[in-house]
Amino acid sequence: MTTQLTFISRTRQRKTVGQDDPCAVDLKVTPFQQHVVGIGASAGGIEAIYAFFDHTPPGQVSYVVVQHLSPNHQSRLAELMAKHSRLAICVAENNMRVEANKVYVIPHQAFMTIRAGKLRLTEKRGREGPHLTVNVFLTSLAADLKEKAIGVILSGTGTDGGQGVEAIKKAGGMVIVQDPATAAYAGMPDHALATGLADAVLSPQAMPAAIQAYVHASPGSLLVRVQPNKEEESDLVAILNLMKNQLPLDFSEYKRATIFRRIRKRMSHCGVSHSGEYLALLADNPAELEALAKNFLISVTSFFRDPKAFEMLEREVIPAIMNRSVPDHSPKRDAAPVKIWVAGCATGEEAYSVAMLVEEYLDKTLPADASPENGNPQRVKIFATDLDQAALTVAARGIYPGDIEREVTPERLARFFLREGEGYRVKPSLRKLVIFAGHNLGRNPPYCHVDLISCRNLLIYLNPALQERIFSMLHFGLRTGGYLFLGASEHAEVLKSHLRKISARWKIYQKTDDSRKVIKDHISLPLAGENLGIAVPAVQAAEPFTRRSNLAEAVAQALVREHGQAGVVVDEDLRVVQSFGELSPYVLPKVFNLNLPELLSEPLARTFGAAAQRAIRLGERVVVRGIDLPTATGGGFVTLLVKPLTEDKHQPLRLLVLFSQDQEEPAGERTAEWFDDGEHTRQYVQGLVEELREARDGLQSAREEMASSQENMLSFNEELLSANEEMQSGNEELQSLNEELQTVNAEYQLKIRELTELNDDLNNYFRSNVSGQLFVDQALRLKKFSPAAVQHVNLTEGDIGRPLHHLTTNIRFDTLVDDVQQVIDHGQPVTKEVQATNGRWYQVTVISYLRQADPRPTGAMVTFYDITDLVLGRRKIEESAAETRLILEAMPQITIAAFPDGRIEYFNQRWYDYSRMTPEESPYLGSLPALHPEDTQEVASRWQHSLATGGLFESEFRLRRGVDGAYRWHLTRALPIRNADGKITKWVSTTTDIHDQRTLLEAIELARQQLITTNEDLNRTNVDLDNFVYAASHDLRSPITTLQGLMNLLSQGLVGQLDEETGKILGMAETSIAKLLGVIDDLTDIAKVQRNAEVEKEPVAFQDLLDEVLADLGEPIAASQARLRLHIETQHLLYARKNLRSILYNLLSNAIKYRSHKRVPEVHLTFRTMAGKPVLTVADNGLGLKPEQLARLFSLYKRFHNHVEGTGIGLYMVKRIVDNNGGRIEVTSQEGQGTTFTVHFGPDQPS
Repeated sequence: MTTQLTFISRTRQRKTVGQDDPCAVDLKVTPFQQHVVGIGASAGGIEAIYAFFDHTPPGQVSYVVVQHLSPNHQSRLAELMAKHSRLAICVAENNMRVEANKVYVIPHQAFMTIRAGKLRLTEKRGREGPHLTVNVFLTSLAADLKEKAIGVILSGTGTDGGQGVEAIKKAGGMVIVQDPATAAYAGMPDHALATGLADAVLSPQAMPAAIQAYVHASPGSLLVRVQPNKEEESDLVAILNLMKNQLPLDFSEYKRATIFRRIRKRMSHCGVSHSGEYLALLADNPAELEALAKNFLISVTSFFRDPKAFEMLEREVIPAIMNRSVPDHSPKRDAAPVKIWVAGCATGEEAYSVAMLVEEYLDKTLPADASPENGNPQRVKIFATDLDQAALTVAARGIYPGDIEREVTPERLARFFLREGEGYRVKPSLRKLVIFAGHNLGRNPPYCHVDLISCRNLLIYLNPALQERIFSMLHFGLRTGGYLFLGASEHAEVLKSHLRKISARWKIYQKTDDSRKVIKDHISLPLAGENLGIAVPAVQAAEPFTRRSNLAEAVAQALVREHGQAGVVVDEDLRVVQSFGELSPYVLPKVFNLNLPELLSEPLARTFGAAAQRAIRLGERVVVRGIDLPTATGGGFVTLLVKPLTEDKHQPLRLLVLFSQDQEEPAGERTAEWFDDGEHTRQYVQGLVEELREARDGLQSAREEMASSQENMLSFNEELLSANEEMQSGNEELQSLNEELQTVNAEYQLKIRELTELNDDLNNYFRSNVSGQLFVDQALRLKKFSPAAVQHVNLTEGDIGRPLHHLTTNIRFDTLVDDVQQVIDHGQPVTKEVQATNGRWYQVTVISYLRQADPRPTGAMVTFYDITDLVLGRRKIEESAAETRLILEAMPQITIAAFPDGRIEYFNQRWYDYSRMTPEESPYLGSLPALHPEDTQEVASRWQHSLATGGLFESEFRLRRGVDGAYRWHLTRALPIRNADGKITKWVSTTTDIHDQRTLLEAIELARQQLITTNEDLNRTNVDLDNFVYAASHDLRSPITTLQGLMNLLSQGLVGQLDEETGKILGMAETSIAKLLGVIDDLTDIAKVQRNAEVEKEPVAFQDLLDEVLADLGEPIAASQARLRLHIETQHLLYARKNLRSILYNLLSNAIKYRSHKRVPEVHLTFRTMAGKPVLTVADNGLGLKPEQLARLFSLYKRFHNHVEGTGIGLYMVKRIVDNNGGRIEVTSQEGQGTTFTVHFGPDQPS
């Protein structure tokens, strides 16, 4: 066998542009020159990517990273990866060509695919749900690079990547999945592994070495073997035989190239380079053998694969097969069941897709009340078969991942699926429509009378001989008018004369004839020089002579070629069973059947006939030489050998027929074995005459037997006619009975359905019952129990039927058996509260078990209710009630609890101590007998109002004291207590003795009135005093001013005339007069402040007013060299301008006046708004004050530093101004350090 090799060059072209740009595109690179690795990752994937590229060497491989990225933030993944890779890292761009030795990173907010070696980007927009970017890229990678696609799935949540894995494996590529144990999030790796298609499960660090081993062949080239060499072919046959014997699965008729390629991949995965080593590994490792078989059985499918094809199926085929009517060999023309066969169903998606189309058709066409339950079913059977038992298990479970949302419409998901976790489960109504079964198309017989056979994307993996055999089976299984549905890459040319094309594009065919025989019962002669291949029907393939090993066949073929012979094996009817060698020189070049004499030319046909008769008769071989055959190659003579092969009489007869050529007629004397045309013709004719004579004698004997049989038949026919009449009568009775049975059956079906629903309800009730139940019979034997009951009673399924007293419990219930017996005997239920050994409390209720037809108890049902929370809550309520009662008894007030209508439920001891009356003597809250007669009507009126409105009851009244009969004032407040519905359930009141308080309040009120009168008198006195001071200061100013003027004139007139002593006295008089004027001015100012307390306020520009004050103080400021620090945040203030000027002037002048001579004076003035109010702060570093001096600081005429002139009324005036305007002034001081005044102005400021 010649080994076929394909050479693919890996020579790189030198870059011509972008030498400094690692992502520059090499315009001379031939597309698809290298393998491309698609890496999919999500959560936790970045660390795995780093580890992967930390161990990735440069080489002739391209890498594309598809990491789930946030669409709202620019990704820095490429920048971060550059620290972990020796390869060039590029952010992918649209139409960017993929080159070896580079890494391409998907940008955020984009889908990426690859086509013709270029990356294509599309924007993510208008899409809800998860973006399956990994699936999108890997699927396109598989379609573009086929076997050079390598998929890598790293850490991530969800299911993205599973569909891409399937696509890569279908295309012949390689898949590597991160070991879930090394992944931060195992969702994506687990889902990829669940497909069963991973070639390797590795840590990220080990993946690059596996990839290099997979793609590496030699430094400069890659040899891709498409067919095995002789040694590998031998090992391949041995591998297939090993698999056939041990699993057993037979892949011998699969395409050799496909099988060889998949074996090579498994060898690469196992690190084995020689097929012999791999064969030895398989012999010792059953797990690897199963993995190889799984690799052969790639179950790649999807829902509604090729949607347009399924649309054609839905439109053209489903209505046709559902509307047909078939007689089905019965008097009634009822339609036979519609049969659909999905061959090679894999994990079931295609079968369920067809079932959905059928269900949707039934929904549209059947009446609203039509269903299998009401007797109007549309009988449909869908058979789904496959060789892969693991795939069938998945199909039968009917659970699929969440990404089927991309294949199945939302309407179909809601109609046919149930949400389960992150995936979907097929609804039972759809699941019951499909029957899954194991079936080998190459060995097992087909299903018969099928209306639709779907066999998609299966035949492409098989060799032509097996394809033709399967096509014959499919044709045999189809009903006349039935449909065949193939994959897009498949065709049914071998059956073209028996099928009509419904859709050439989507490969849908219809059977046009009514033949049900195996189609492959004819052969066609080959062209001259070709081997004659005679195919044998599949039903004969199981006979001993055709079950030969490949090695035996190879030896036989070699021997035939070595001796220049050709031949066939025929049965006793001279029909060809098997052929070998070059037969074209001996057979006629036309289409014929399997009868060998009709295949041979004359005189070979006559000679073979005579030789065959002789060989069969004598049981020995017959050789005839020297047969002149003009059709032989180059002319010449032929030797014919006919030999019986069957020695066992129990085996069917087989003849071996061999042909060989002699170029010249043999010389010498001829023997009986030499060909004599006349003699062989005579023998042939003699044999025919003998056969004719035997046939004539047999015919005469048969004629006589037939005459005798005819007489018997006439008699028998009369008996049959009589029996037929009886059968007709019986048939009518049976028909009537059958109708009655159908009616009864329908009733039984209805009952069964009701019982099934009731059983489902009961099972669901048991499953949902969290407390537990036991069922016992009259003999106290256990009949049934709910799952939750095992926590109370130690039970297993084996305890069914055991007596109740044999069982041990986890609850403290010693009387359980007696209570159950009592309920069975008397029928009265028993309820008890018991505690379990774990401390929880249960209410155990035992009731009788009654049957519908018998009112007497036939057993009992024990139900456990967990009341732990109820018991604990009740205890808490009891404890709380006790605590509340203690509190109520300890209260000094009288406490009363009453029912909603006012009837008293409870008095505390304080009521009895005060009134000496029992609750029976005071039945109603609103009409206490101890009430003062004058208060009774008022209290009753208010109580009735509260009862009617449900509002607060509050009243002050006098109660008679039981000891001395004195009445004392009390205050009662009563509030209603309501339940969850808002209904009043109780009134609670407290009554407090307020007699002493009331007396005290009356005294306080009297004192308050007296104080008001006194204050009014004082205010009038103050006003009179202020008026007097103002008038006096005004009246005194005029004479004193005159006196001062006279003194000035006197001083000026006597200048130089007075002695020194007299001058001093005159100066002292002038000084005294000036001080007296100052005092009068101060008194005037004080009076003005008091009189102007209500002066109208105006908006004042604070900075302007401050500038005026500083101008007035300019001389002392300059003299003292004081430093002023001003911080003005608030510019305006609503205030009397004169009063604000006085505040500023006094505070600033005092800060300069009372400075310390040890340091330069500093004054800090701040004006700002705090909490919505203006605040003025003036701080100095002057003399400061002692703590005891602060309390008297704002007193009139109070001065603490006599070395400085002053009157002691400035701060008093500031305090009066601030107080009169609703503000306050604060002062802090430290002796020797300084003083700080803070003025908080009133709230009436502009917003």
